[in-house]
Amino acid sequence: MGLINLEALKNTCAGDQEMMKEMLKMGRLSVMTALTDIDNAIASQQWDHLARAVHKVRPILSYLGINSLSDDLLAVERNAKERRHLAGLPGLVSVISGRLKEIHVELEQQLAGSQTGAPA
Repeated sequence: MGLINLEALKNTCAGDQEMMKEMLKMGRLSVMTALTDIDNAIASQQWDHLARAVHKVRPILSYLGINSLSDDLLAVERNAKERRHLAGLPGLVSVISGRLKEIHVELEQQLAGSQTGAPA
């Protein structure tokens, strides 16, 4: 089973296949943007930017039924905002980035499958 919960996405979109495809596209863009923004924020130690980057990606992950990163994203957002446990952020961000890359691959696969009809 993949990271994306297609049943949750289907419920969010009330079964509308075209809307599901658009949500997958939006998810792909949001994940790629988040990866870039997170990497840049960590490299430059811009903690407010890091907090915003992880905050912005959370809703689309929720729409896609991906809840496995919620706790880690919230921890990074909170610690970055409060400037706490900063030494541990790069390690946690590395784990999050790895998962976001997996999600991106899955989104690509779903979109490739949706070219022939419904999401794969």
